[in-house]
Amino acid sequence: MLTFPQLSSGAMGQFPLKARVSRRTVTNRGAGGSLVQWVDPSWAFVEWDLRRDDLSASEWEAVEMLFADTEGGLLPFTFLDPMDNLLRWSEDLASAVWVKGSGIQLTAGLADPLGTTRAVRVRNTGATPQRLSQTIAAPADMTYCFSAYLRASAATTARLVRASGVSEEKAAAAGSAWRRFATSGNLGGAGTTMTFSVDLDPGAEVDVFGLQVDAQPAASPYKVTTNGSGVYPDARFGSDELRVTAGSLGLNSATVHIVARLEG
Repeated sequence: MLTFPQLSSGAMGQFPLKARVSRRTVTNRGAGGSLVQWVDPSWAFVEWDLRRDDLSASEWEAVEMLFADTEGGLLPFTFLDPMDNLLRWSEDLASAVWVKGSGIQLTAGLADPLGTTRAVRVRNTGATPQRLSQTIAAPADMTYCFSAYLRASAATTARLVRASGVSEEKAAAAGSAWRRFATSGNLGGAGTTMTFSVDLDPGAEVDVFGLQVDAQPAASPYKVTTNGSGVYPDARFGSDELRVTAGSLGLNSATVHIVARLEG
């Protein structure tokens, strides 16, 4: 799976981060001079200028290897947007992208920590542990942070799980006040998908809001998603040339231009 590499710190990018969205407007001028314009939904792209400074030789070599494997801008690779949530439908837990255990019951429209009513109550009505999960097309050998705001009317311990063949989990002791929990790390596997889940014991019930996955060691401010997410499986280098500036102590600096079709 060709994927744009993270830094040795586990981060996808460095500040300042720049991204822009391009859309096309179609214009039709009639014989009588009338003018009709509309946005072409099939033509929308997002572009990143990814600045990377003080890269070690191995960090820059990883970018160069990907550039060679994709023959510059010819072939696609997966890019994980450092400014976006990698999950889809982050607040519509009834969506088909969320796999729900047979005993999971959802109640939407509850008060959330932002003062709106977008939280969802998740209850395990089954006799065995149950989970609410989503799988994304991203490699297991990268660093991810899975986070969620949790609250419970009675003290309840849920589990936040990252999995791809092997798994790691973190106990989340939810109380009466909203609290953001997170689990992060690199599973180091060879898988090409990652699954993130909230696991509940029989009878457990928690209010959930702000489910998010970041391609970095720590959680960033919550970003709501719908049909699209920060996973771009058809990204390409925006140029057939890589330019790097070699600095002192063997460190390198460059700005990498990446382009992908915008979905959602």
